[in-house]
Amino acid sequence: MRSKFWSSILLVFVAMLMIASTWTFSGVSVAMKVSDIVSALLIIVIAIVRLRREDHKADYLLFFVGLWLQFAPLAFWAELGGSYLNDTLTGFVVMFVAMLWHEEAPHPLHATPKGWSYNPSRLSERVPIAALSLLCWLTARTMASYQLGYLHELIDPVFGNGTIDVITSPLSKKFPVSDAGLGAMAYTLETIMALHGGEERWHKKPIFVLFFCMLIIPVGLVSTILIILQPLIVGAWCFWCLLTAIMMLFMITFAVDEMVLTYQFLKMYRKKAPSLYTLLVKGSSCLKEPLHITQEPSPIFPMRGIGFPPTLIVAALVGLVLMFYSSRLQLSYLIASLDHILGALVVLISVISFAEPARNLRWLLIPIAAVVFIYSWTLTSFPLLFHLSISIALALLAIRKGHIKESFQLQ
Repeated sequence: MRSKFWSSILLVFVAMLMIASTWTFSGVSVAMKVSDIVSALLIIVIAIVRLRREDHKADYLLFFVGLWLQFAPLAFWAELGGSYLNDTLTGFVVMFVAMLWHEEAPHPLHATPKGWSYNPSRLSERVPIAALSLLCWLTARTMASYQLGYLHELIDPVFGNGTIDVITSPLSKKFPVSDAGLGAMAYTLETIMALHGGEERWHKKPIFVLFFCMLIIPVGLVSTILIILQPLIVGAWCFWCLLTAIMMLFMITFAVDEMVLTYQFLKMYRKKAPSLYTLLVKGSSCLKEPLHITQEPSPIFPMRGIGFPPTLIVAALVGLVLMFYSSRLQLSYLIASLDHILGALVVLISVISFAEPARNLRWLLIPIAAVVFIYSWTLTSFPLLFHLSISIALALLAIRKGHIKESFQLQ
């Protein structure tokens, strides 16, 4: 109760600062002023109400108010950088207090699912995802500041004006709001969700874990593929976009194991629960029988379930060669595009397969190798030998699974 009291005081203070800021900066639009004042008043009311409640419904309302503050400067195209900074930072503080302030401290011994050699929901397994999300947030926030007009130049250390060409391209302008700003908002959400919940969230909050994994894995995959294909879609490379894509790819790799564990839990207990919906929402609390959980000491920062087999590392490098070197071979636009797309897929599959529960994804390299092998016969001379070598190398590299250190089959 004492912790909730001081967190509510913090929320009221932050809300009052937000109200004061509407008259601190000149040039703030009417829409932004109304949004900030209404949001601040809602924060104050909810902060007072949550002191009298034992459940977390008020915290969920606070979370959505904080989420709106992340989105409002984008929706109203805030004219001042101060408004964007004020709303997004205030929104982050509100979301942090709502979702993370009252988290329980980790236990000395960590519960491990039976059949697994480690617990992917352990905080130490999720911290790398949160750290990468924050780095993605910084890069996306910088690009959003340029799109919104707060920055007048943006340095690309590798591709010159490539970043500006991409974020001001006709494709980017088709979005009704700043697409980089939307990305920054998504990374804020991912950071909060990565840190929320205890080490038992895989069975106590399965719907939360699935939503978190869906936000990172499917959405991250689509975003990563679009970023990698920028030269074909936009005609330019963006260094900061590529850096973000690399970090997102490793975020996906780190998140796979928790998604697998949660799926195994739902599959194992769905017939023992009143309904799948109840199991999703209430988790193991709706079950009559206890879960089989063992206890083991926990390393401080293990990042378990991730391996770097030499075959997959080489496969990723082969994918990079297929992506970039083919541009030197003076190929037709169709073949060059196929090389770029398939090379990107090879890198994506190889890196995600670093996750031991997803190691079988490496078999997808074989159909890619087959496609490269087939269209290589439309070429002659060195390009023919180059593509045949690539296809054979990918097929061979996919065969060996690599060392698996952990076990990950729920019992």
